[in-house]
Amino acid sequence: MKVEKEGLLSGLLFADDLVGLASSLESMREHAQHVDEWCRTWDMKVGIKKCGVMCMGDKKIQAVADAGQEQLREEGAPFLGGDAVPVVEEYVYLGVTITRYMDQGIMAEKRLDKARKAAFLLKPLLRDKHIPVGVRATVLQAVVSASLLYGSELWGMNVGRCDKGQVVLNDAMRLMMGSKAKATNIPVMAMWRELGVPPVRAEAAARRARAWFKFPSLKTWIGVLCAGKVPGKNKMKVQTWMMTTSKWLKQNEVQEADGGDGEEQRKESTFKKVLEAEWARVRAERCQGAMASAAYLRNGFASTSISSMVAIPPLGRREQVKLGSGLRLLSLCRIGGLWTAPSLARAYKELEEYKELCPCCAAYVVGRGEDITHIVVECERWKKERELYLGRYIRRVKQRYPRVGSDQLGVFLLGGVVEGERLADWLPPCKRKGLPQWSREEILHCGALEMARFLQSIECERKRLVGDLHSRLDLISGAEALLGMAAIRAMDS
Repeated sequence: MKVEKEGLLSGLLFADDLVGLASSLESMREHAQHVDEWCRTWDMKVGIKKCGVMCMGDKKIQAVADAGQEQLREEGAPFLGGDAVPVVEEYVYLGVTITRYMDQGIMAEKRLDKARKAAFLLKPLLRDKHIPVGVRATVLQAVVSASLLYGSELWGMNVGRCDKGQVVLNDAMRLMMGSKAKATNIPVMAMWRELGVPPVRAEAAARRARAWFKFPSLKTWIGVLCAGKVPGKNKMKVQTWMMTTSKWLKQNEVQEADGGDGEEQRKESTFKKVLEAEWARVRAERCQGAMASAAYLRNGFASTSISSMVAIPPLGRREQVKLGSGLRLLSLCRIGGLWTAPSLARAYKELEEYKELCPCCAAYVVGRGEDITHIVVECERWKKERELYLGRYIRRVKQRYPRVGSDQLGVFLLGGVVEGERLADWLPPCKRKGLPQWSREEILHCGALEMARFLQSIECERKRLVGDLHSRLDLISGAEALLGMAAIRAMDS
């Protein structure tokens, strides 16, 4: 049925929800009377506890809105089914919190609370090393990100609102990497790319941009509202959704993408275009001075991120479960978040010698110490494990590049790009038509899984050796405490 939408918008209907809009208290009571009569005619009852009435207005006319709200309380709210409708300060409609002043910041805050609760409930799953990292990243996006970004078509394109939600996602991703929620040793930009989780700022902006191009074509009231001309500043002093969205799109030079013949394909192409552009903008801002994140992108690790392992054929998924710890360590090595002896030495001056001394093989590595390259390529302590799992890859790289350095060899073994090339069999292709299919043995012994086996095989011994440094710190702290007590006793005597 075609419905002509002219004049003022007096209400909205969606499934069994109804919204009535009125310019006065008398008009609002007429609305309520019509609803009450309709319910009696069709023998239906309104869930009064889920209803609410409030006087709305922009913050610039706050006094008028407050006076109307006070009048509602004094004269009494309308009745539905014999019960008075509750007078409220805010109302949740279709999951979005609408306040009396239509504050978009409150909308975002309420979604942030939902996301925090979802992330808290997911903590056991996020920490479970037996679940592949890629699967956990997918769950994080489907539950926490989806809850956080619901309704971001209204409040997106605002860095301040998005950054608060980013903190929640960052904490959850650090738990996935086996660190504490507030750990500072993991570069966030590299972590986003490795787990395939876009920054909140980018996805919220992309959703709002998609809505901007999609809403005018809808055969609903939102289409009528968005199809009109954007009012200029001189005609309307209030910053509307249309004005702020149009301004953001012009500033960032965003136009609707050409993504296929259908309307939906173009909207999705626009979403992806804005998402990648905003992600690149965030990357440019955050990578200034962030050496680890910059190195991650420079070495080409983003093309073989651990999140892409979700697409590995089923033959290799059982191995991903077995190698949960190894794959987590692999991700940490790639993003530069692995806790090494030099990291401890920088944190504790008592261990300063370990800036260049490896605690595992007792070798001095000038200028580097026990860094990622030393662990993967050079450390004599892990020579046997390295030959068992990585020997064939190392020989192949050295045969092709006789003068390859340790740093470049480490990048190759971690799935990166050197001189425009990477190991062809480091990660199996996803199961798509037209791509060569790998055999069972090729999948089970691909470079990514072999690297994970190597790291998992040395994990316990290395943890013990590095743990000895922590024990040394405890002894030093204990000795200092005893010396301090002795000095106090001497002073007392």
